Amino acid sequence: YLITPGRTANDEGNAIDTDAELIVCRSKLVACMYNLVDKYSLDRELVAVAASYMDRYLEKHTSSSRGHISNLVGMTSLYLAIKIYRDQGKCAGAVSFAGLSRGLFNELDIIKMESSILKSLDWRVHPPTVFVFARACLVMVPRDACSPFSRRCMFERIRYLLELSIAVPFFLGKKPSDVAVGAFIEIMESDEQPNVKYPNHQSQFKRRLYILTGIDSDSDKVTVCRNALKKIYKEAKVELEKKDVAAAAAAIVTP
Repeated sequence: YLITPGRTANDEGNAIDTDAELIVCRSKLVACMYNLVDKYSLDRELVAVAASYMDRYLEKHTSSSRGHISNLVGMTSLYLAIKIYRDQGKCAGAVSFAGLSRGLFNELDIIKMESSILKSLDWRVHPPTVFVFARACLVMVPRDACSPFSRRCMFERIRYLLELSIAVPFFLGKKPSDVAVGAFIEIMESDEQPNVKYPNHQSQFKRRLYILTGIDSDSDKVTVCRNALKKIYKEAKVELEKKDVAAAAAAIVTP
């Protein structure tokens, strides 16, 4: 359901490699990223940024999608995201990241790959992540729709869905805004609390969203993302109770 092995096109018409082996490899890489940021108490949004670097780079360098090279791209992407986005404390050096590879690559490999990624991305290293759009959506929820506490709890549920989506190749090429709105609508209209209970408040949110952003929350693109997120959450719920978000996301896409 989530993805068919082969090559498909994203919303912009660019080809995306969906080979089954690469799907599993990418999912494990994202799970590893989540484990690393959790271990060192870093912001989980760094994983979304690193995944953006990795996917955009591999889209241009399909020959780099195999074996230890993809691992090198993934770890270097996280290393780069931490360097750019971390605002407190020291960033781990290339030597430390090389040590995580267990001998697959060294410090010089990471430094060279960092330069290659920056050049390939034309130094566009501040991607709009799904979390940026989700926070923007939260502002559009009517003030009297729910209490401040319920609003915070609802957003945490939305974050769960979006963190899961980062590891699932189905969302490669989907616009972050469509994924974020799909997650927001799914949680906002769900029967499970906290949510936005009353239809008039839900309608107000959708109207504001369209006026301010031009995004139709009932469009096919948003609906496809919402349905996929619903399926992901259902399949991952048992794993979420036993493990962490990263393990649940990896379990979903493992054949």
